[in-house]
Amino acid sequence: MTLEVTWAKGLIGREIMSFSSAPARKGETMAGVDKSGATDPQNEVPDKRRIHILPLVMRMRSNIDQVFSRYVGPISSELGAEEFDRWREEGQVGPRGLHRYITRLARHISDDAQRREFMRLASSCIQVAAVAKS
Repeated sequence: MTLEVTWAKGLIGREIMSFSSAPARKGETMAGVDKSGATDPQNEVPDKRRIHILPLVMRMRSNIDQVFSRYVGPISSELGAEEFDRWREEGQVGPRGLHRYITRLARHISDDAQRREFMRLASSCIQVAAVAKS
């Protein structure tokens, strides 16, 4: 963003300064130094701290992860962490988005019957929280 400074005389004769913002050109910074794509959104590093996840969602995720561990064993914590990061990067991190997280985890269960059972039990973790809220 580029700021333009305008000086003008106010009603009582004092000089006042006003700022207006204009879109920056590619590579332009506040100091006017070319940073070779510093303002290009594709070059920005995503900041995972920007996305806030509600404690309620984290409790539901913990319950889902416990169910998941019954089906895949000790590797569930690593798989769960990877899938959680991917799920979080998608942006819909509310309770309604947890079904996508469950679907991501279910991909790691090869047996169809076990996968369906996991999805049913994991989905009940979300429904219990929704019923308890009412």
